[in-house]
Amino acid sequence: MKKNALMFAVMAAAAIACSEKKEITPEVPARQFIDGKTVLFATMEQTKASVDEAGSFTWVAGDKISVYTTGGEFVDFTCTGIKDGKGVFEAEGEVTVDEVAAYPAGSHSYTDGILTFNFPSDYEWVDGQTNVPLVAHFDEGAGEISFRHIGGVMKISYSDLPVRAAQLVFTSADKRITGDFTVSAATTSDAVAEAESGVDEGNVVTIHFPEEKGSAKVFYVPLPTGVYDDIKVALKDAAGNAVPFAVTKAHSAKNTIERRTVLTMPELKGPKYVVTTELGGPSVKNQNDGTKATAGVNSVTGLSWDTQGNLWFTDRNRLLRCYGTDGNVKTYQSAAAENVIWGIAVNSADDVFYCDKPNKKVYKSVAPYTSQTLLCTLPNQAICNAFDADGNLYVTCWDKNVYKINTSTGSYEAITGLGANPNGIVINSKGEIIVTGSGFRGIARLNGDGTNSTLAGKYGAKVTDPSDGEAGKPKTADVGSCFGVCVDENDYIWWIDYEYCRLRVLVPDDNGDYTKGTVTTVAGSTIKNNGENYADGTGTAAKFSYTTAIVYNPDKKEFFIADGAYNKALRKVKVTW
Repeated sequence: MKKNALMFAVMAAAAIACSEKKEITPEVPARQFIDGKTVLFATMEQTKASVDEAGSFTWVAGDKISVYTTGGEFVDFTCTGIKDGKGVFEAEGEVTVDEVAAYPAGSHSYTDGILTFNFPSDYEWVDGQTNVPLVAHFDEGAGEISFRHIGGVMKISYSDLPVRAAQLVFTSADKRITGDFTVSAATTSDAVAEAESGVDEGNVVTIHFPEEKGSAKVFYVPLPTGVYDDIKVALKDAAGNAVPFAVTKAHSAKNTIERRTVLTMPELKGPKYVVTTELGGPSVKNQNDGTKATAGVNSVTGLSWDTQGNLWFTDRNRLLRCYGTDGNVKTYQSAAAENVIWGIAVNSADDVFYCDKPNKKVYKSVAPYTSQTLLCTLPNQAICNAFDADGNLYVTCWDKNVYKINTSTGSYEAITGLGANPNGIVINSKGEIIVTGSGFRGIARLNGDGTNSTLAGKYGAKVTDPSDGEAGKPKTADVGSCFGVCVDENDYIWWIDYEYCRLRVLVPDDNGDYTKGTVTTVAGSTIKNNGENYADGTGTAAKFSYTTAIVYNPDKKEFFIADGAYNKALRKVKVTW
């Protein structure tokens, strides 16, 4: 049914069977039998209920109604067009209408005068169309079928749909809203289908729509009448996984759906990833301390938050620095001249740990951070580090291993399972060790038994037009050589792709399985690791070059990214709605 404005009551006329060929005559209030088909007519009458103030509902070709017959079954009639303002519905053969009819056509039953109407859980979205539930009682003497509303409609507007969004999921925590419902008083104007209590089944409606980056859509969700105490709407991708940072709206106030009425929900907006330069930039090119406006960076190689919200970073070649909550940058110490420090991790005591990459060393610095203590020396170059929930330090090493280090004694043990050198490292809330690399161009998880699981990436050669791959199949994505990786509060894996110059995310499926998740690019696009690849902007309009580290602030929904050798900047990606 086509949406143009005011809702309606529907009148359809049944006609007398006729074996001879003649013109379809809507003015005759009777069933017509023409050229082997039974023809019914449907008209619209405006009511006080409104879906869209812009126009009225009309039948469109292809609409189907289910008509109960004297044979004790439902037969579908299809709208073939409009004649004299009336919808023309046809069915093959001679059909004798009896008792009731329903729109949209579907799973209905009618037993002993009781009509059961099915509210489906899945809908295919069509622009400007919705399946407003109607039923009708047929009076043979009156020669007409009068359709009436048995429920209401919830209207949801969504703008700036995120990349990969393909499903709108509506949930009622306290009501069963899909399935078979008995329609009360089907012969009167007050016929309704009442939403039932119960959360075990039938409390989710999914509307499927094509993936269209950045588009806006209006959704109409037909619902049984009732008061809904907890309404939520969310977006998922085609594989059924949550879309990264898609807004999930919960409405705690009571929301009432009445017969013939429309409940208009607040407009929802998808996330925008706004990239700005926080410190430095190509025009600055210094390592000065000071305010955000004056301070510069050289090539940041590691980022980590302390418990006070200060952002610590290693600045190549030798500086340990901090970007404080007061907005100032301060250098705390300089390593020996030959050192090139990489990677940084701050523990719960605000002790700072970082790697001297070429010299294979791991250092510890404690307040007031004016000196460093050697924690241990590893078998090969030390790159990046991260803490687990128990305070153990994990360091990636270019002997194809990750080392678990006791921060009190400096003793360590190898966590094996990689066939190439790891770079970035993060440990999620489940204690899983996740690493990026250069040689294997992918995201991997160390399993603790000498093996690893590929989570994303093809582990192939560099490509010129990297793809995010198929939804639900992250190993079909092109993942470049990477360093910086982090996880958010949902254990989504975020990384800044060093080789492909973009911010990307792996969202697991609803069961938390990364291998069945979906890769999405949210910012950056141009592959050019040089001084030309620098631009602030929103989403893929932004440009990065030689990115080496990333951290996430869940409270502010923002990322900080080390944008290295050419751009000499600390970039911020703010998620906004």
